[in-house]
Amino acid sequence: MEDFEKANAIVNNNINNKKIDILKRVIELGIKNQDGSSNWKLSIINNLLSNVDAICYYEYVNSGGENADYYKTFYSNEEYISIIAEQESQLKALEENNYAESQRGAYKTTLKILEVDKTSLEKAIAEKDAGKDITDLDIFKLKGSVTCSEKIASAYEHLLEKKYDFESVQNKTVKIAINNYTNARSLYYGLISEEEYNNPNDEMYGNPGKAINVRYDGYTGENESYEEYYENSLSNIEETMNMGAIALYSLENDVIETSVANSTRQKMMS
Repeated sequence: MEDFEKANAIVNNNINNKKIDILKRVIELGIKNQDGSSNWKLSIINNLLSNVDAICYYEYVNSGGENADYYKTFYSNEEYISIIAEQESQLKALEENNYAESQRGAYKTTLKILEVDKTSLEKAIAEKDAGKDITDLDIFKLKGSVTCSEKIASAYEHLLEKKYDFESVQNKTVKIAINNYTNARSLYYGLISEEEYNNPNDEMYGNPGKAINVRYDGYTGENESYEEYYENSLSNIEETMNMGAIALYSLENDVIETSVANSTRQKMMS
């Protein structure tokens, strides 16, 4: 017990020091709470402070301190490397008064997801060609995920290159693109096979997606055939992808006030 208390004392001391350093820097930069919750800087500061605990424990594990093996259970994966990278870009954003820079960490995370999905897709195609148990649905889901991640990365690239202001219409358009393609990626991930759909062991809560909105219509409780489920799922994916595409089209063509899809864009932004 004494060892754990000692370890916690060391980490907590590091946590307090890091938080004090962040707040000192905030004061030096003259950032105040006068703009309310709409000020993106306040959101960034809160995010910086909330991530300090995890970062300090991760650093403690990495340093091989006492009881590091215990803390490794909770603080050893790549998530914390991403958090540290995000902290660096967010601090830089505050110092440069550049909102776009605060999103660089999220952009890098998207690129990592894209890399993983591309590798998984290549592996799945090779295994299917070799006669292994890989279905067309498996490949379809991975292809969809790759496409969505590419589109998300493209939206971030527009933001980072053009350095849009937080309150600008362009930044709202970036968010619409990212949110819709992120949702579409989740919908691709969530697609299940007919065998999984009709598995009686999953009828209630065996499959979280099915329990919520697959086997039963969410409003009437009526049974849905697999064909109906699959058709509705594809329709939902297509609609979500289209909303992302409208936003990305606007960014790529610098179309803001006038657009063939302007009414749809305004509806999404409201």
